[in-house]
Amino acid sequence: MLQRFIAKQLANPSGWFGRFVTAKWLEDNNVLMNQMTLDTLAIEENTQVLEIGFGSGHLLSLLLAKKCSVTGIELSSEMLKLATKRFKSKLNVGQCALQLGDIQALPFSAQQFDAVCSVNTLYFWSDPDKALQECHRVLRAQGKLVLTFDAKSSLAAWSGSKYGFRLYECDEVEALLSRNGFANITWQAATNPASGLFYVVSATAL
Repeated sequence: MLQRFIAKQLANPSGWFGRFVTAKWLEDNNVLMNQMTLDTLAIEENTQVLEIGFGSGHLLSLLLAKKCSVTGIELSSEMLKLATKRFKSKLNVGQCALQLGDIQALPFSAQQFDAVCSVNTLYFWSDPDKALQECHRVLRAQGKLVLTFDAKSSLAAWSGSKYGFRLYECDEVEALLSRNGFANITWQAATNPASGLFYVVSATAL
């Protein structure tokens, strides 16, 4: 029961546990993943960036420090409340916009963003093809998508991953990207001391 509860929190943090425990754990655990995602994006000032599943907002803060325009979408109302408070000043001046939403039905115009990124959400997409089609739709031509996720071998070692997780290795993600309009697919691997091997995959929208 505990493993199922934690898995559900990781997919969609909720309640006091989500706000005060899951959010902090994710922020602490994702530091290296977020930094490598930022480095891979290689964004410039005024770039229009969409982060999908921003959690407590650590990667958002890194993006905002680059003086780009950041939009975030999140399934968890608790994480939205937390990030809204954290980035109140940025929201007030229009440098940042945050809202609830689902990757499989992104509430944005076609070709709205220069870059899209997401860290540790891939496992929870019920329809990964639809999700990537939506990412492609909102990206401008030659826009960059960066997905960062734990390797199948890492997550499979945790018993909670059998509750609602879909596990991937890089070749599976490459195939998904290729059949949904992405090219120039590259990846790098690194090891997170807390959770093991992970990948940062980059692709360009055709």
